[in-house]
Amino acid sequence: NGTVHPKDAKVTLAKEMVARFHGRDAAEKAAEEFSNIFKAGGLPDEIEEKEVVCPGDEALLTYTMAASGLASSNSEARRLVEQGGVTVDGNKVTDIKSKLYLSKEYLVKVGKRKFAKIRLKKE
Repeated sequence: NGTVHPKDAKVTLAKEMVARFHGRDAAEKAAEEFSNIFKAGGLPDEIEEKEVVCPGDEALLTYTMAASGLASSNSEARRLVEQGGVTVDGNKVTDIKSKLYLSKEYLVKVGKRKFAKIRLKKE
C-alpha cells in the first residue's frame, strides 16, 4: 500500500532470512556491517589476507589483482583500473602500470565488494 519504503522492506526481509539460519545476533551484526561498508564507506570487519609470489622486488598491480583472485584475468584487472574501480590504501588508481613492492602490505579494494590485504613474496 506504499506505507513501507521498498528499501526498508528489503532490509527487514534480509534480517529475517539471516536470523532464520544464523540467529538474531548474526542478523543484527550483518546489518551493521552492511551499513558500515555501503552507507558509510567503511571496511568490513574481516578482510582476507593474500600472498602473491613475484619474481622481483615489485609487481604490477594488475598482475597482483589477477594472481590474488580480485580479478579473473590481467585483462579484467586492467579494465577495472582504467575505469577507476580500484583503490590501494584508500587512493584511487587509474594507471595500469602502477606497481606494488615487497616492503609492505597493501589494502586493495576492487569495486564496492572486493577487499584484500595483499603482501608480495619473492620467489
